[in-house]
Amino acid sequence: MTTVIDEPATKPYRWAAAERPAWEEEPSKAGLAGKGLVLTFACLAVLFPLWIVVVTSLSSRRTIDEAGGLVIVPKGITFIAYKELLSGGQVTRATMVSVLVTLVGTLFSMAVSVLCAYGLSRSGSLAHRGILMSLLATMFFSAGLIPTYLLVQSVGLTDSYLALILPGHVLVVRSHLAAAARRFGARDGTRDGGD
Repeated sequence: MTTVIDEPATKPYRWAAAERPAWEEEPSKAGLAGKGLVLTFACLAVLFPLWIVVVTSLSSRRTIDEAGGLVIVPKGITFIAYKELLSGGQVTRATMVSVLVTLVGTLFSMAVSVLCAYGLSRSGSLAHRGILMSLLATMFFSAGLIPTYLLVQSVGLTDSYLALILPGHVLVVRSHLAAAARRFGARDGTRDGGD
């Protein structure tokens, strides 16, 4: 009579036990403490310089001189620096120009984007594929600062606020239309190349 021993068909390997990847395991107390320490140091490295700038800007001239230029502990708060900064002049004008260019540029960008997207959503529209490919190409590959300046200069927008708004949209479309016209044989704005 023989005895049959039932052995499992596959032997479980030691490494195949219920191990999970390291990022799924419960962190140890030392790991949690280390993460907390690193994050605290990172937050302080960001917030401490910001604190110094704000406190120094709110301090009097005498307090700044006593502290050697950078105030860490405030000794009285004054808004004289902000009054002088915002009382008119270059900073106020620059802020207003920035706000105006941002608002007008955003509205213009939205209008161009919506109109372009609507036109390109119709697959049977005129020159659909060519316009789409040229817009995608300019989105991924920028010509750079010097060609953009040369384009702005050739259109006559140097030293104007429109030069801050238009280059991203209209000038790109203009340059692509000019390139398309050259590609199809037009010179100087005429299709047949006549004078």
